[in-house]
Amino acid sequence: MLELVVKGLAIGILVSAPMGPVGILCIQRTLSKGRWYGFFTGMGAMLSDMIYAAITCLGMGVVIGFVEANHHVLQLGGSLVLGLFGCYIYRSNPVKKLKKQRERKISYTHDCVTGFLLTFSNVLIVLLYIGLFARFGFVLPEYSVWMLIAGVTCIGLGAVLWWFSITYIIFKMKKWFNIRNIWVLNKIVGTIILVLSLIGIISVGVSFKEFRTLIINNNRNSMKNLEIPYLPALDVLDLSSVGFLLENKSQRAYIDVVNWAEYSYKPIVAFDIARSDRYLYIRYFVKGNSLKAVYSEDNSPVHKDSCVEFFMKKTGEDIYMNFEFNCIGACDAARHKSREIQTALSEEEYKSIRRYTNLERKPFQEKRGVHEWELVVAIPLHLMGLDPHYMPKKILGNFFKCADDTNSPHFVSWNPISTPKPDFHRPEFFGELYFAAND
Repeated sequence: MLELVVKGLAIGILVSAPMGPVGILCIQRTLSKGRWYGFFTGMGAMLSDMIYAAITCLGMGVVIGFVEANHHVLQLGGSLVLGLFGCYIYRSNPVKKLKKQRERKISYTHDCVTGFLLTFSNVLIVLLYIGLFARFGFVLPEYSVWMLIAGVTCIGLGAVLWWFSITYIIFKMKKWFNIRNIWVLNKIVGTIILVLSLIGIISVGVSFKEFRTLIINNNRNSMKNLEIPYLPALDVLDLSSVGFLLENKSQRAYIDVVNWAEYSYKPIVAFDIARSDRYLYIRYFVKGNSLKAVYSEDNSPVHKDSCVEFFMKKTGEDIYMNFEFNCIGACDAARHKSREIQTALSEEEYKSIRRYTNLERKPFQEKRGVHEWELVVAIPLHLMGLDPHYMPKKILGNFFKCADDTNSPHFVSWNPISTPKPDFHRPEFFGELYFAAND
């Protein structure tokens, strides 16, 4: 959230800073009528900027899948747009656009309205917003509507900060300020925008290897599918004894897709999966470097430990669930509408998830070296919103292995994920899980 606030403030300042017609009008009114007349002219421009920022957010939200899948291309394009805009600002001479007017002191409202109308008439400002949003990653899928509203508000606050500061400076320098030297400010602003553009282009070049990996992942990103057999006998066995039945009768699959080049380490991870009349059973096998289990209580950030995860959603629904377990069985689970909008499980719901691990269920700090471990979980069908008497033909899901806070951090999945950075909360990359019919 803090990152979004900083980005919003920066975009608000960058959009307001170039000395176009409204900037000159603001300075003119500050010099001829007083500081607050210039400030309220800027407030009119700020209102227009917020409207265009909101329109741009809405438009980018419609094509957010395209934006995410073409992150590097858009960053490069956004940086080039910024570069062209920076060149225009650097070379422009706003004094030529200034028509000296003999204005009488009217009202703050009049100045605000005229500032708004002058700015709102420039619809091409949307192109600048698109470039800035792409350059700063301002509109992302994980951002909720309320976060975007907060972001647009911060753009407005950035504009307010700019107009408050520039009118204060101009008013204090009124006695010797030569308005024909405004072009110096344009040179500075244009240079800053050009530097930002250059940084963006360089960053795209540096991360070309990651971009190539994303292209490869996009090409191979055919949705995987898995059949989940029906084994009613599982319910009469203790979890420590279900291994033989799962090994011989269930469906085995592997968590072996490295989606992000900078996290290339991949432990050996397999899982068996089946369902009974009451539970979905998953048996994980893990062999890899280091082992860590700092958290022993449910509803803890177990993804920082040696962790396996299962995400699922019913077809046609927006809500998905995540079930994350560290190697000693501590669980973190919730119902999600997005990464931020979630409802944690109740204490009773956590207790209903049965777990067995071959490790002692006591927390410990990271252990180096090669370690093997096994975890069996039984998740109640009703907890996932499934009725055993009316099971759907399929659900969507993905399986993961991670260890964020270890000496060998990794983010591996069963079904491929095509995002610029590690992100498991992406239902659009879930595979298909088919339920076998009852015998």
